[in-house]
Amino acid sequence: MITQIVLSISYTMIVVRIPLYSLGGHVWLHVALLLGLASMTLVAQADGNARPVSEDWYAYDSNGNVILLTDEAAKPTARYQYDAFGKTLAATGPVAESNTYRFSTKPSEPDSGLAFYGYRYYLPELGRWPSRDPISENGGVNLYGFVANTPMTTGDVLGLDATLVNTAVPLNHADFPSRCIPRTQAEHLMYPNGQVPNRSNGLLDKGCIGLCKLYQGIDDNVAPEKCQLTGCYLTGAQAGAKASACPKGTKPFYFMKQGVWKDGIVPTPISPSGLVQSDVIVGNGDPSEFNYVTFFVETHTFAWMNRQLFPGQMEGLVTYLSGRPQEVCAADSAPEDQKYPNQIYCVTCQ
Repeated sequence: MITQIVLSISYTMIVVRIPLYSLGGHVWLHVALLLGLASMTLVAQADGNARPVSEDWYAYDSNGNVILLTDEAAKPTARYQYDAFGKTLAATGPVAESNTYRFSTKPSEPDSGLAFYGYRYYLPELGRWPSRDPISENGGVNLYGFVANTPMTTGDVLGLDATLVNTAVPLNHADFPSRCIPRTQAEHLMYPNGQVPNRSNGLLDKGCIGLCKLYQGIDDNVAPEKCQLTGCYLTGAQAGAKASACPKGTKPFYFMKQGVWKDGIVPTPISPSGLVQSDVIVGNGDPSEFNYVTFFVETHTFAWMNRQLFPGQMEGLVTYLSGRPQEVCAADSAPEDQKYPNQIYCVTCQ
């Protein structure tokens, strides 16, 4: 039996000998990477006695699709071309047919052509998922769909929850000539090379909570603190500890929710880590009187904004008639407002 052993290495120039234990045997692979070829993966074919019988270098494009295989002498052994949905348009070279890693760098079944994505199988030849979504109706009424058929703006990192793919640039308080600037000016900072996506526009209309959701990467029907893989704490230090424990393949996203304690009572943590219930902060008098503050680690910037106000919203009618513009604010410290005396610190592993 021939077994594939996959070894992926990035950003190194060192030539090493690496022991791999497989099938009860000991396989030594001679590995070398050239400067600039970080998107390369070495795959060794081993027989039933764990003896290496071939070695191929895999090169893949920016979308993670295997496009080229080479041997140790950098001679091409396979080339691939795909359509937008993963159907193989061309496969040439001596090992092109035997290689099982192709579209999205996912393993595929040679006989059926099904590619395995961890939770579901995908059939590139048809551009369809023949198996149901593992989250059932939580992923939509179409049980055979994927991120509501919007893969250009939505992703599903863990296979269990659709998330908005954020293309906005992190805000930097140093780019704000004053603490608060008009929304249109902030949008140029967020999307310097293109138009603001429609979904992002809709989120920004909702103000601070929309700004948070945009960078958090969630849909509008979920509160930021109730998103999967999110925990909220009484102190920033406790939130930082949560961030350091984010699962492999995810990164922390930080935000704060400001308002007043529910029922006027300081919440009791529900775990030794300081985790609190997600509903401990409520609006001050008005249920909508709270504030979400997005924190950008890259620029050490706290950002928030007011919501878009329309005629018919009684609580905002005076503001609307006064012509007050929607603004985005940023600073190197969290805002302090007597309307929001209490706050929780939240982290999402996204």
